[in-house]
Amino acid sequence: TFTDDAGNAASALALTAFTLDTTAPVFSSVTASWGDYLNAAEDNADGTVTVTLSNANDNGRVATVTINSVVDTCTISGTNCAATIAGSDLRGYSNGATLTIYVDISDALGNAATQNSGTTFVYDITAPTITGVTADWGAYLNAAEDNTAADVDVVTGGVENGQTVTVTIGGVADTCSASSNACSATVAAGDLDGYTDGATVTIYVDVDDAAGNSATQNSAT
Repeated sequence: TFTDDAGNAASALALTAFTLDTTAPVFSSVTASWGDYLNAAEDNADGTVTVTLSNANDNGRVATVTINSVVDTCTISGTNCAATIAGSDLRGYSNGATLTIYVDISDALGNAATQNSGTTFVYDITAPTITGVTADWGAYLNAAEDNTAADVDVVTGGVENGQTVTVTIGGVADTCSASSNACSATVAAGDLDGYTDGATVTIYVDVDDAAGNSATQNSAT
């Protein structure tokens, strides 16, 4: 309080308290349900992008998820939320494109988080192919050949190095790892001599690419 020169006392001033908050929310992680690749099967249904914050002070705040200029939102509960991305939007990307997920959020006082743009994925809807399957023993497996292990050579197309190729004969599966779109699966002698004499046996070959697209099963050999 104070008084003027005439001794008149001013009314007491009631000060208004306020809290200074300049701390913006911080993203802990942004994760797409389809992972690093979105394939031809995954884009047939809705997906989700899960947003996690590093603190629990923003319960009820709305996170904005933007992919390819399409905006979806979710509401933080605790420290996270999941935005649903419509399958129709997922199918709208260009095959082979790398897309970035942008996420934004502000706290109740308007402090905006630094936009998260660290999560990307590749839209890959092209299935690999199996272009050749050749057994060491040829069109016939004889009494001498079934005494030793032998290979089935597989040639593929559009398969990344390290992808697993599965060769199934008589219900027994053997595998090999693709390298430059080729690999050889070794079939044990113990499996080769287990077939019925005179039987026609089919070799089935399967492979997926890194995005999870499956080649049409090869059963021509």
